[in-house]
Amino acid sequence: MNMVNGTDVLLFYEKQNWDYVETYSRRTISGFYAWYVRLVGALRKSGYRVYENDYGLAEENSNYPVGLVGTPNCLLNWRLPNPAILGPSKRCQ
Repeated sequence: MNMVNGTDVLLFYEKQNWDYVETYSRRTISGFYAWYVRLVGALRKSGYRVYENDYGLAEENSNYPVGLVGTPNCLLNWRLPNPAILGPSKRCQ
């Protein structure tokens, strides 16, 4: 069993079709995905170990809180009992 501690952050985010926008023949990322990338970078720079979409680790530590970018219905495989902190969200189909 892999144990997590206070320096571990478990984040969950699934890219959606609106994460990338084609404009003027350039591909740009959505504000939600840009926010997520910056959050991961800032946490790592601050000394945290960030695990992204690691369902197995979260299941092994079901009492450990996780962060969700979006809401559970935006995460197709969401089935975890962990306490969750919800981040910014756009309505998912």
